[in-house]
Amino acid sequence: MAVAGGGASPIPAGLDAALVLLRHGETTWIAEGRFQGGSDVPLSPLGERQATLAAERIAEPRRSPVLPIPDRPPLEIVHSPLRRAAFGAERAAEAIDDMIERHARRAAQGSDGSGDPALANVVRDLREARTTIAQAYLAKKALGPNGTI
Repeated sequence: MAVAGGGASPIPAGLDAALVLLRHGETTWIAEGRFQGGSDVPLSPLGERQATLAAERIAEPRRSPVLPIPDRPPLEIVHSPLRRAAFGAERAAEAIDDMIERHARRAAQGSDGSGDPALANVVRDLREARTTIAQAYLAKKALGPNGTI
């Protein structure tokens, strides 16, 4: 598979799964020079910005420099019960939603106003994947820590 700017894709042919780990941004305690460990402290304003930028980046993996992850929505978004991790996961889900809707607008418009049927099919598949992700995420979110209600 070729990528923008030429060259081969960093994703091996036939790879149908990837694990993407995204660490949370700076917390208020880290900004204060305090040790946080497993304490549930919020992100600082800088940490919120870091999480948002990271989420936007992973939603567009083919943008240069290309990320070695599949160019499709994830099958699942999982995070710890800590607020700082939930914030990043929610930003990632929102960024992926935004990417799908941008593709949907392009599919509907097309270069001559007639639309792009091939892109419309991709958007349909992305929307179906997004619905599955959202349902799984909301089902997990309804559960408390350690899977309890």
